[in-house]
Amino acid sequence: MPNSCTSRCFLKTAAAVLLLALPCPVQAVRLDEEVEALLGVIAVSGREEPAAELIRGRLAGLPVERDALGNVVVTLGSGKPRRLLSCSLGEPGFIVSGIREDGFLRVVPTGADRAGALWVQSHEGQTVLIGGSHGWTPGAVAVSSVHLQQGTGAVRAQPFTVDDLFVDVGAESAAGVAELGIRLLDPVALLRRPTRLAGDLIAGPAAALKGACIALADAARRLSAAPGQGTVVFAWTFHDLTSKAGLRHLVGERGPFEEVARAGDAAEDGGRLSLPARYPGTPVETISLREVKALSDTLLTIAGGKPGAEAPGPPLPPAPAVVEAGQGHEETAGLLGSLIARYGVSGAEGPVRDEVRRHLPGWAQPTVDGKGNLTATFGEGDEHVLFVAHMDEVGFRVAEVLPDGRLRLEVRGGLLRSVWEAQAALIHGERGAVPAVFEPREGWATAAAWAFPGDLTVYLGVSSAREAEALGVRVGSTVTMPKRMFRLGEHRVLARSFDDRVGSTALLLALRRIDPARLGRRVTFAWVVEEEVGLEGSKVLAERLTGLTAVHPVDTFVSSDSPVESRAFAATPLGQGVVLRGMDNGYLAPRELIDRFLALAEREGLPVQVGFTGGATDGMAFLANGPAMLPFSWPGRYSHSPVEVADLRDVESLVRLIVAVAGRAPAQPPLRP
Repeated sequence: MPNSCTSRCFLKTAAAVLLLALPCPVQAVRLDEEVEALLGVIAVSGREEPAAELIRGRLAGLPVERDALGNVVVTLGSGKPRRLLSCSLGEPGFIVSGIREDGFLRVVPTGADRAGALWVQSHEGQTVLIGGSHGWTPGAVAVSSVHLQQGTGAVRAQPFTVDDLFVDVGAESAAGVAELGIRLLDPVALLRRPTRLAGDLIAGPAAALKGACIALADAARRLSAAPGQGTVVFAWTFHDLTSKAGLRHLVGERGPFEEVARAGDAAEDGGRLSLPARYPGTPVETISLREVKALSDTLLTIAGGKPGAEAPGPPLPPAPAVVEAGQGHEETAGLLGSLIARYGVSGAEGPVRDEVRRHLPGWAQPTVDGKGNLTATFGEGDEHVLFVAHMDEVGFRVAEVLPDGRLRLEVRGGLLRSVWEAQAALIHGERGAVPAVFEPREGWATAAAWAFPGDLTVYLGVSSAREAEALGVRVGSTVTMPKRMFRLGEHRVLARSFDDRVGSTALLLALRRIDPARLGRRVTFAWVVEEEVGLEGSKVLAERLTGLTAVHPVDTFVSSDSPVESRAFAATPLGQGVVLRGMDNGYLAPRELIDRFLALAEREGLPVQVGFTGGATDGMAFLANGPAMLPFSWPGRYSHSPVEVADLRDVESLVRLIVAVAGRAPAQPPLRP
């Protein structure tokens, strides 16, 4: 029988099977699980309540109190000596300071006085959570798109600051922000993704402080089971990163104390008992879980107890949920999310190709060429039209396994290295995905430049090349960042690799609405590899597919629809329809071709935009063969970053355009809104 709280215990006898109403055994929670749970909780200074609630749950059965400032307090024993052991619950973060009419948020830091020079920059191009009245709502910190720099070099010389920071929550107006339950003074912080590394290490924002707070809770549980002499006050305090008000209130109300010890942080009136940390003050601050246990032993000794018997914590609550407000677009969002969940750095697209193949209609007869391109050709006629999307995404490849086990990376595709710095990483090795962290630069706390110098490196938690290789990591292994898709507002989505999983999704959705027996032309749908590193897949496909009448690359239109971009070009707003990509860095479409498809869109009742953006498409590989070529796109924000944003209404308009061009079967259902 499964050992869970939803099962019951059964006793079989010779006469009958008796159902016994017995309590189910509860599996003890390990200290490392508690640390990971607290690392998953956001507790911005001044808004520490989520951490206080988790700590309170770790102290079940103890005499827990909450004082006037919110401090969590446990008093054990009586008499003298009187000891105070405390830990701060707060961490650096932001507070919503402004809500713009276009729906973007402005923020100010809180508790960040001692944060390093690049602490604010570590939020650029990252997913954040906003603690509004509906719960934790996702948002994207806007970042300039590499395609829109047009040869200007680095976006800025100086580090990214709060003046550069705009949060995109998928709203189109201030009223839309209010509908999401987001208000002034709500907390804002990075999405939590605690990273377990080899060597019993764990990484995440404020890891050392949070590990110390769990060590203090463990010491309190153990002392309660075997108390020593005197009085011990254990406390987890509020407001200490800004004013130390929580600690001062505690001392004033419950003091004096003969002994004071502060776990995890320096205190003006007490000692320091901190955990050693690698990359301190960064989003990947890394601590040893063994040292958390050692700190618990130390705190227990200071409290007058004797290290020995353990006191495992009670069951953990569920991880804090992310509230996604969007409804509708289920078919589009579901298929897109399934492709986003697959990783496929240029040259390693296999998982994406397998997922595309899985969603092809039964009548399709796909083929895979030697390069790895997937194609499906159907229909009859003199015309032959190609729709092509690419399966790869930007990322990295291991260029060298260093003697100390760290990995030196090479870039695959155009990206801003600074938005990967000091973030969680995944190495896609021979034995599966290996968690890791992108290392911050040397001198991160005092850096004076925005750009990352040199090659990025990755830390696995190992100390030798042989240990790294034992995990299945080799030269050539690809490296990415953990990802998932979030719904933003009513119609928008946020994820890494929309370029070009949206295009791949649009082709699959179009195939569901096409009857191949009723086409008056030959049509090929193609999903190609290695677009991001020089259109390598489409070059091979162009050698094979000759005699094409028309080619329509289906790819991102990199839009300047954000406060961090110049509106000089690419100003195609999200939510206003499919984009005919009339010009980019490699191609200027003939006016008559653009007019032809504008007329088609009008007949179909499709919202359509025309624009110029940066970059190039897979269609470039086919131009020399002479087909008509016009890219079909959707407007996307923050291209080649971890927080690309698209609008599902635009994706669905794109699908309708593809179907109209390929040949619609009247009996097929429309996309569900």
